[in-house]
Amino acid sequence: MMRPLTQLIFVSRPLGFEAATLRAILDAAHRRNRAAGLTGALVCRADIYLQMLEGSRATVTACFGRILADRRHSDVELVWVGDALRRLFPQSSLRDDPPHAWMWGPAEIRQGAARQAGAAAYRQLFDRLAESPRLRQPWEG
Repeated sequence: MMRPLTQLIFVSRPLGFEAATLRAILDAAHRRNRAAGLTGALVCRADIYLQMLEGSRATVTACFGRILADRRHSDVELVWVGDALRRLFPQSSLRDDPPHAWMWGPAEIRQGAARQAGAAAYRQLFDRLAESPRLRQPWEG
């Protein structure tokens, strides 16, 4: 019997966004997520975090609880949570990408486009991201 898979998407605003802070978040997430069987993706830049978590309902819920308590995030908003048949990011404990050209730009973010988008728009964004090659982060050279 196949174990149920939960996916959760949230958006937040980073506080104190800088490469060292982001690297610390990613390092901790990779360790915890691998141990817990979580996968997912994070799109990050100075004005927004977009993230999908995938795993058992209990592990996804526990991870989201840690994120809600993390002072490096503000304005955390749950966009969607539901069951899925397969993981979009099965090989990644937390894929991290800078924004792709087809995502919302800084002006659109300032005007609230990401906060106004519905769950379907976010699901499409992560579906498309899963099919796209990973972009290198600026600090990766």
